[in-house]
Amino acid sequence: SLGPPPSITNTSAAPAISVAAPTVKPSVGIPVPVPDAEINPEQTIATQTEMAADVGPVVDAGDGGGGGVPVIESDIKIEEDGPPPDFVAFEKAPEVVKSVTPKYPELARRAGMEGTVFVRVWVDKEGKVRKVEIQKSDAEIFNQPAIEAAEQMVFTPAVQGGSPVSVWVAMPFKFKLNTK
Repeated sequence: SLGPPPSITNTSAAPAISVAAPTVKPSVGIPVPVPDAEINPEQTIATQTEMAADVGPVVDAGDGGGGGVPVIESDIKIEEDGPPPDFVAFEKAPEVVKSVTPKYPELARRAGMEGTVFVRVWVDKEGKVRKVEIQKSDAEIFNQPAIEAAEQMVFTPAVQGGSPVSVWVAMPFKFKLNTK
């Protein structure tokens, strides 16, 4: 059977354990796979904290101001961030510049099918469509034509504070047969 539970009030301190500091400074770099025979057991890999402390190549600006601000050389091209959040405040909504009518699927036409597809369109800072997502659809056969039409559309960008902003725009595509 089980013994009594340990006492809450009568606790003892955990024994102190000393850990020796590494003798070799970790090398900063990208780990690459090597065969087991080539592994150097003396080599250590830098932790994330140590890598963050190493700012990389620093170039002196040479302006004589002595500001000491490091300039990091980089060939990274900064592109637009990912999709905007679900809601972005704006003063001026995007407006359709080029509207595209989706192609009516022939199979749906022959079957007499009608429906509506609601899409969500990511309009970037230049008014270009970057991504299209289906929000709701009456029939899956209409989804691809709606996506293709939305991808070809062009908008004026939304504006907030005098600057263009990326936003999501919701829009319906109605597929209706002309019955006489």
